[in-house]
Amino acid sequence: MGLFNWFKPKSNVEIVCDRVWMTGEAKLRGIVAEANQALAELDRPNVVVLAAHFADCADALRTLVEQAGFDRQTVLVATVDDLTAQAPPVAESNPTQRIDVFAAERHPLASHDEALIVLLEQIPCRVRLTFHISLDDPLMRVFAGDRVKQVLGRLGMSEDEAIESRIVVRRILGAQKRFTRLCTSDLPAASAEEWLERNCTSMG
Repeated sequence: MGLFNWFKPKSNVEIVCDRVWMTGEAKLRGIVAEANQALAELDRPNVVVLAAHFADCADALRTLVEQAGFDRQTVLVATVDDLTAQAPPVAESNPTQRIDVFAAERHPLASHDEALIVLLEQIPCRVRLTFHISLDDPLMRVFAGDRVKQVLGRLGMSEDEAIESRIVVRRILGAQKRFTRLCTSDLPAASAEEWLERNCTSMG
């Protein structure tokens, strides 16, 4: 650790190890269930934000949130672009409060995930961030989804449970680095699949 690292201010964002789900549907259901669980804690967050990089994922989350009957002032659903473009209500929080952010996907480019973290660091309160991914996500399917799914299935993992695996996280980070080399642009898209089609001309 360098001398100047001692003077680096402590981040207000606590990043929890990624939660890995077998399928995309199980992931979305699990996020809503974990949001409900967080709000039932004694040290409950003041606000829960369900964030997505792409509109299709955000729309699916909104549907589940409406079905669950959450208070719209307590559980917010938004794309990362929306959060960046306009200050969300949570920006008015104070240092004694806490916000739980459940990111429902990782972007093929790590820079987009990093931009979310930078945004949350500007909020004047404690933030707990958890990325949720599934083995059905395009980012995982291209490089490791089927292989990892077979291994986890043999180990007895069921669809409706998540694991925290730093090995899987390392695979994700490796995949993002490869996408950075392969993708020739960063054009907007409504889904991860569309983003890959528009921006990655070769996956070889």
